[in-house]
Amino acid sequence: MKSSEYQRDLSLRKQIFHSLFFLSLVPITSSAATTNLTFSFDSTGSNINLTDTFIEETIVIPTGAEAGTYVLRATHSLATSTNPVALFNNTGGGVFTSATPLPVSSDLLLFWQGGGAPVPAGAAEQWQISLTRNGNPFDFSFTSADVFIFTANSSTFLFENELGQSIVTHTTDPAAASETITPTNVANATDISNFTITTTTPGLNSTVLNDFNDITVQIEVVPEPSTTTVLLGSLAIGLFRRKRS
Repeated sequence: MKSSEYQRDLSLRKQIFHSLFFLSLVPITSSAATTNLTFSFDSTGSNINLTDTFIEETIVIPTGAEAGTYVLRATHSLATSTNPVALFNNTGGGVFTSATPLPVSSDLLLFWQGGGAPVPAGAAEQWQISLTRNGNPFDFSFTSADVFIFTANSSTFLFENELGQSIVTHTTDPAAASETITPTNVANATDISNFTITTTTPGLNSTVLNDFNDITVQIEVVPEPSTTTVLLGSLAIGLFRRKRS
């Protein structure tokens, strides 16, 4: 073989070798895992943390890609030590704050100020909902929430994400016992760090915005990419060696 042909042949072989070697290092990423978590605030013992200003519920996923400890926190904008957040027992068992024993109940609701103190004039009553995974802030998608209606008046709630973008505006039917609220703007409810529930009629009695539970969020866990090395390198080296005559 002529020298120039040999050089071209060798150059081509090197290019093929490098291509094979590059392909052997392509990272392999498995698909994301998604699941829905429903936070009902129903006490089962240690899953509820009730303080003066916020209520937390813990859900543990023991195995799988989503494995971890998830804590949903509901913080009330007007809560204080004298007007604390509470859990209301819809079955008639009373109102429970951080100062009272929390029973095991099948139907507890988010509540603010067991005495039903009115919202200060000009103030808006608001819950902020956020999520952590293994102690770190974790983005999620809002799926639904239940509202229980105990008054004869219709109430309007505004759901917004952390950027102030509307997720849904919902007006309750006073004739209903409960309703499920779902996003009308799914894009604004997706991949968010928190959302707020605000009454659009400030000055109404606190019972307007207290009665929420069964807040469902969707989580998505993307596994870390892994690199699979295919043993093409030694094969390529063997192919590209050339015997000298």
